[in-house]
Amino acid sequence: MLYQLTVLITSPSVDHLNAAQTGATTAGLPDQVDYVLKYIGPRTRLINEWKMINLYIGYNDISSFCLPGMSPEKYGNEIYNNLKRLIDNTDNAFINVLTIERYDQLLMKISEHPDYVKQFADKMNIRNYECVCCANGGIEKIGAQVELYNNQLEIAVNRIKQYIDGTIVDQLLGLNRRNKIAIVLQPLDMNTATVPYDATSNLDGFHPNLKTYRFASRLLWRQLFLKKSEKLRNQDFDSDAPVYCPTADDRIQSE
Repeated sequence: MLYQLTVLITSPSVDHLNAAQTGATTAGLPDQVDYVLKYIGPRTRLINEWKMINLYIGYNDISSFCLPGMSPEKYGNEIYNNLKRLIDNTDNAFINVLTIERYDQLLMKISEHPDYVKQFADKMNIRNYECVCCANGGIEKIGAQVELYNNQLEIAVNRIKQYIDGTIVDQLLGLNRRNKIAIVLQPLDMNTATVPYDATSNLDGFHPNLKTYRFASRLLWRQLFLKKSEKLRNQDFDSDAPVYCPTADDRIQSE
């Protein structure tokens, strides 16, 4: 059984507009977009202030790929529809859409270190609830799903770029009103062979821990200044990697 919160639990003073929810799939995106728009949408003081928005979702969708109604295409459509609603209701935004890494390989690595994950008193394997499709050989199928879902993610981003640009007629008539919004697909592409097993939570052996977040945040920061053809791929893991310091010639890239 896959658990997902049906009531959005938020607190701006605590989450700082991080709308991510435990166990949420893209089916929960409408509520998350609603929450964010309360603070950056129409008639808010932030609508015309420049802001950076990161969309990073898909692991729970893939982890439940074997359940009825789940598919890469549905995932892609949810991404597109919710991005469209977001950009229709705010302005002055740079939106990063982050890809999904091959976490199946990380899960297998955890299995090679059975003493790393701490057992609950009742010996419950919490991963069976967090990744319902990982059981019965499902982990071996996750990798192929990651590729399919990332493909749909790219399709959704390309579609929303076209929507932002408008038609040729719109451009000729100067009707494009979304010229202050950019959206970029940002690869979080790690060389999983170099990711240590202890870069994952020792509570569930599923979620990333501080080591991974340190590296992933530095990688995303670096990608911001690289054009699409220059994006870093298959990066060796290094939780102590230095933070990139932009030069006077650097620009955040929207292409």
